[in-house]
Amino acid sequence: MAQQTYVKTMKDKNITIEEAKEGFKKAKDYIKTEYSRSNYQIKEYWLDSIDQLFEYAIKYNPELFVSLHHASEDYFKKWIRRFLNERLQPATEKKLKTYMELDSALTARVDKVTRASDEDLKKYIYGHAIYMSAENFNGAILEEYLSTILEPIGWIWCSGSVYRAIDFCLLDYDDNENNSVMLQVKNKYNTENSSSSAIRSGTTIIKWNRLNRPDSTDLSKPIPNWENLKQLVLAHTNITDKITEQKINLAVKELNEDSYLKYIHENSTTEVESL
Repeated sequence: MAQQTYVKTMKDKNITIEEAKEGFKKAKDYIKTEYSRSNYQIKEYWLDSIDQLFEYAIKYNPELFVSLHHASEDYFKKWIRRFLNERLQPATEKKLKTYMELDSALTARVDKVTRASDEDLKKYIYGHAIYMSAENFNGAILEEYLSTILEPIGWIWCSGSVYRAIDFCLLDYDDNENNSVMLQVKNKYNTENSSSSAIRSGTTIIKWNRLNRPDSTDLSKPIPNWENLKQLVLAHTNITDKITEQKINLAVKELNEDSYLKYIHENSTTEVESL
């Protein structure tokens, strides 16, 4: 009998590639029907991308899957839904909250320090709530923007956190060689993702943060770090018949702070969520 090939997802559990492929195929067929009935507009290249992500993880590193304890149809339904839903419900369209849980001790402290009127204290709370709400979506909006630049030149946005600790990847491999690139993006220098340590050795993760630490001239202003990303993309993106050098260069020009902020202004909803 031919030896079975196993995908090791846990120390004490083995899953065959055949089982995983069967579970994934059934899940994808189900999701396509489900979303079609709900009139969701699923782009064909999204489905192609999810195929590529599945095939790569099965072949090279199943630990990229998050919490894959068994290769069931239900697991892959959830996996595919996460990938699609973040694209169908972009972070720029989500409402910011104008409220938060209040701590009377903090209010008392601010009141004592600022000697603000009751009306001004309410404004402080409102401003803090909406700023913190915006901060909660910050990482998702950065990924959303980068997807508009990187996906047309061959990268895949791992939307919905379908890969552990990976936000974008450039898949470039065959039976003999693997030159794929795994990219983790963060907004600031101090937002490290600890889950990357869960990826087994042999998977190199390139990390990029949008903002670097401020210099001593103005401690309130982190320094944009887009040039680093430009060099990374230029170094790894492959020129093909469809992805020309000119197309890559034009895309890279959009990797800058001004273009990013313009994207936010043009695409963010103005609606808020209030109590």
